[in-house]
Amino acid sequence: MHFLQIFLAIPLVIITTQLYWYSVSRTGTNRQSTCRGLGIAYATAGIVSLVFHSVFFVFLGFYLMMLGLLLISRGLDRLDKKIFIDRYVEDSKPEN
Repeated sequence: MHFLQIFLAIPLVIITTQLYWYSVSRTGTNRQSTCRGLGIAYATAGIVSLVFHSVFFVFLGFYLMMLGLLLISRGLDRLDKKIFIDRYVEDSKPEN
């Protein structure tokens, strides 16, 4: 039984990692929409795989949840990175 679980888990890890790198390599709004959608799917699949009380599927579930949360955070990244809110630009004031 453990052999079958390993046989299913290893290709799933490889495929999910490849899809992760594909979605991260995209640019602009395509990256945002792809990362958010795939991140939600991975997080949901990770939570569902925790239902099986097998060690392999629990580790796979945690792996999918972490990848999902990472993809969601990459999908929330802002597009225009030219504006920095942490830099102080002194306003020009007329002197009296």
